Amino acid sequence: QKFADSVLQGAPGALTQTKKLIEELWSTSVQEDVDLALKHHLQARESAEAREGIAAFNEKRPPKWTKP
Repeated sequence: QKFADSVLQGAPGALTQTKKLIEELWSTSVQEDVDLALKHHLQARESAEAREGIAAFNEKRPPKWTKP
C-alpha cells in the first residue's frame, strides 16, 4: 500500500503515459519495447512536469502538479 501511495504522488501526466506504455508493451518485441520506452522517456524529459519536478527538487519543496 505504501508503494501504491507513493506512486500516486507522482505527476499525473507521467502516470498516464506510464499506463499507456505498459499497455503498448504487451504485443511488441524486446527491441520495439526498448525503442518505445526510450521515445516515452525523451518526451517526458521535455515536459512541463519534468521542469516542475526538477524545480521542486532544487527548491526543496513539494511539486505543484496539474492534471493533464
